[in-house]
Amino acid sequence: MKTRFLIAAGVVSGVATGYLLYAASVVQGQLDAVGLPDCRDPNLCWPSGAAMDALQGAHLVAGLVPLLIGVLLGATRSGGWALGAGVAATGVVAVTHRLVTAPYTVIANDYFETTELLHLNHPGFMVAVTALVIAAFGQRPSRGSLILAGLVAAVAVGATLVNPAGGPFAGDYRLADGVGWTLTVLLGLLAAALVQRSRKRESIPG
Repeated sequence: MKTRFLIAAGVVSGVATGYLLYAASVVQGQLDAVGLPDCRDPNLCWPSGAAMDALQGAHLVAGLVPLLIGVLLGATRSGGWALGAGVAATGVVAVTHRLVTAPYTVIANDYFETTELLHLNHPGFMVAVTALVIAAFGQRPSRGSLILAGLVAAVAVGATLVNPAGGPFAGDYRLADGVGWTLTVLLGLLAAALVQRSRKRESIPG
């Protein structure tokens, strides 16, 4: 049973990552077609048709996949491996979004502001969402899973340091990242509290 859920989470992560790469290619294709390959100004290259659909899909993937992976692995209640696997699976999607598709989201940022609140274009926040969902199911992480989670978190930090928006929008991303880091810390502390609660509950005899 544990293996099935691990495979399912891996499939979700792989499909989501593949879609993000596809979405980026669709948007870039439209920019190339109008002769503005590096445009990030919605007043000049507002996406339409397939490009707009691709950006909408990218936002939904970034917002919902961390929750889905957390539920898939947390519901197994099979031990600490779930935390490491969940953080790794979401980490791949989160870093891909930040480095590949997030640079395009500024083109239609106003159109997807509500959806963007689900992920904030922030790898740390996305990973923390998965960790919190898994912790909420009462998982007790092993030392190995904590090390893996730490490594993924380090990669997520590195990815978040890359500002995907330039020009007049760079400040907006810095502000959003400040919110993202704040929420990442809060969700991380809550996840840690839930894990500690789980440890205390397991230590009570009977």
